[in-house]
Amino acid sequence: MRYLLVFAILLSGFSAVCQNTGYDDILLKEDYAKIQRSLYNIANSNLSYGSKQIEAFIELKGFIKKYPAAENNLYLLNAAVNLTLSQIDSLIAITDTSLKRSAYMASVETARKRISLTETGKPFPPYSFIDSTGKIVSVESFRGKIILIDLWSSWCAPCRQQIPGLRKLYKKYKEKDFEIIGLSMDHDKAAWLNAIATDKQVWAHFCELVSFRNNKSRIYFSIAGIPSNFLIDKNGILIGQDLSPDQVKTILSKL
Repeated sequence: MRYLLVFAILLSGFSAVCQNTGYDDILLKEDYAKIQRSLYNIANSNLSYGSKQIEAFIELKGFIKKYPAAENNLYLLNAAVNLTLSQIDSLIAITDTSLKRSAYMASVETARKRISLTETGKPFPPYSFIDSTGKIVSVESFRGKIILIDLWSSWCAPCRQQIPGLRKLYKKYKEKDFEIIGLSMDHDKAAWLNAIATDKQVWAHFCELVSFRNNKSRIYFSIAGIPSNFLIDKNGILIGQDLSPDQVKTILSKL
């Protein structure tokens, strides 16, 4: 369910509350549920992405200050890929040092690394996609268009589930300077091409045909899991990451 967030939390994967010595577990569980709902509402609001960043930061800061040693903080920070680098750094700084021993801390560091390269509200970094035939297309070549870079794979069920929504978006907005770039994490060419045909994905597609672990795009953008995406405006500014098709539609309707 990764694509449900701007700042929203992965409800399917992170709904369980960790037990933390020294905290009232019932209260922690209630507060964790509250912040999940609050972040989801912020993500799906009509606020600008700058305002969403501020509101989400305030919510996260309040929770972390209340429960600095709760491992839940790491789940929240890992999902907050649309915060600014300074915001994520300040939140990491107020978490208890005991969390550095958590195995999940590595995921937060990956999210931070991703933000350091692709910070929402700033120019998207220069990048070129190379497919298995050697065809090269740069992000810059799409300047003047709104582009959604969709990281997916034939073996990723949640990725495939969002394709119908993307098809509707493409049909409605392709004549309004909207493009989709399908960036597959597949290693099996037949499976990749079959998924494109089966799902009727009529936009541009690229695939290195290597394992997820060795995929250069995944490594470059510090992608921990898919589906994942980047929405870039006509001026090359990143205006959202890991958006649902409905969230993309909301943004497109205002541009």
